[in-house]
Amino acid sequence: VRGEQSKILQWFQEQQSEDEEALSSSAESSFFQEVIQAEAHPSESSPKQLVERYNRDVIQMQKYQHLTGLLDSIIVDLRSKRAAALLLNGDAEECLEDTRFLLEKNADSSNSKIEGFKLHSKALIQLGRMKEAGEYLGKLKILCGEDKE
Repeated sequence: VRGEQSKILQWFQEQQSEDEEALSSSAESSFFQEVIQAEAHPSESSPKQLVERYNRDVIQMQKYQHLTGLLDSIIVDLRSKRAAALLLNGDAEECLEDTRFLLEKNADSSNSKIEGFKLHSKALIQLGRMKEAGEYLGKLKILCGEDKE
């Protein structure tokens, strides 16, 4: 992930040198630096503060997503972290939106898919939807094999 973040920052700096709009470029550059630093060094915050930060970051990143595929993994990472923060904040329904996105986007990544199933199951349990949670826990058990976590 760190290598991809460096590529994105390098790409953005190249774009910045081509662009003569210094004020907006400077603001955009600081945004990317802030996101990269936030991902590299997560701060201890309340779940509500984390949700607010991840909401802002996801919205900002989606503005640039059409420019490069390098942002896809960062958006997935941000949405995964936002889903966990939403769950801690008691916003299970919103968490499900992010976990559905994660399960769809992470079809080929078993570690990310496992985390998506865990969060999705926990959100369903919080909502009292035990039958659905059981289905996702079953899928999780198949993916994990003998792992009891």
